[in-house]
Amino acid sequence: MLDKKNNFSFNKTKKDFKQEKYSYVLSFGSNLGSRKKNLDKALSLLKDIVTIKNQTRILETKPLKSKKYCTKDHKDYLNFLCEVTSSFDPPTLYENIVKIEDLIGHNRIRKWAPRKIDIDILLMASGEEKKFHQRQWLKFEDDNLSIPHYDLANRKFLLSLLNELFYP
Repeated sequence: MLDKKNNFSFNKTKKDFKQEKYSYVLSFGSNLGSRKKNLDKALSLLKDIVTIKNQTRILETKPLKSKKYCTKDHKDYLNFLCEVTSSFDPPTLYENIVKIEDLIGHNRIRKWAPRKIDIDILLMASGEEKKFHQRQWLKFEDDNLSIPHYDLANRKFLLSLLNELFYP
């Protein structure tokens, strides 16, 4: 099970982040085209800007339901999580993730649209000296990004994959 003892530190703004190593847990999902190839390409591109520390298996999931957005046109997703380290602060990492998503295919015209790739930053922690789940987790929020991910606790497949990532 996920460690319930983790406490989040105060919110940081971009100016609060100094050049140091951060660890992130990222989620990857694809439900259009060659889903596995889309995931592989995204991970390959990401390796150019971060260090991959650990990765879960790929899990096939049904589309999420939304009260606000139609998801009837969604096919099943392939998903996985990975832990990465980077000297990028959260907004800079997010900007690079958006570039990767746009390159592979991420519909930004319609919220909750089917997509070739979706990469979310779920969690972050400072440093890399201990296992991720044993460190102090950090919070970050601005207009484009919320860490921890705003809906993480409501997505059972993500919690299952987090357990796999933290307790292999």
